[in-house]
Amino acid sequence: MNILFFGRKSDPYSIKLSKILKKKYFVKIIWSDGKKDKIDFKIKEIFDYIICFRSNYILTKNIIKKAKFAAINFHPGLPKYRGIGCTNLALLDNVKTYGSTAHLINTKIDAGKILDVSKFKVSTSDDLKIVLKKTHKIMFCQAKKVLAKILSDKKNLKKLLKKNQNIKWSKNLMTRKKLDDLYKIKLPISEKLFLNKIRALQFKHFRLCICTKKGNFIINTND
Repeated sequence: MNILFFGRKSDPYSIKLSKILKKKYFVKIIWSDGKKDKIDFKIKEIFDYIICFRSNYILTKNIIKKAKFAAINFHPGLPKYRGIGCTNLALLDNVKTYGSTAHLINTKIDAGKILDVSKFKVSTSDDLKIVLKKTHKIMFCQAKKVLAKILSDKKNLKKLLKKNQNIKWSKNLMTRKKLDDLYKIKLPISEKLFLNKIRALQFKHFRLCICTKKGNFIINTND
């Protein structure tokens, strides 16, 4: 069994998962640095499976075809939230449950047949940092569970697809432009919406911006 693994270089869960796979299988690893998202290199070998976990690379059709049985991605969001910023949107929607989705990779973004959906509860006190932490943890557990089934017996791939065939992706796709627009605040704004935007969007170097005729003002908070 040989596997092509795409993971995020600085992510501890990507590193853990790659080590688990390497204990049993031959694994070729391609690390994402969190910046690039398009493949600018070629893969010549054929692999039994291609696995993507927190990688920023968007696989091309030619790369996907290098998987003999399946190319699988673990998406940090539920099927309702496709593309980037899925956790941000979920918090803006004040969801009570959130999670991750394991699915086959095709040429469209977050649109392949679904293998598994794992969920956890979200409390009103959970901000973006906390929900992201929970998401990455449950996604790691999901990856271990799903891959253990599929890699031990390829028949389980069809079983998982059949079990989850009625779960569909949303038609809406979040893009970088749409996400960037969410960070722009135009006055007036209600206190409730303002606080919700801080909860859902403010994190690390991602900062809300109040847009006025006199200029734009970045909002800094202790997060």
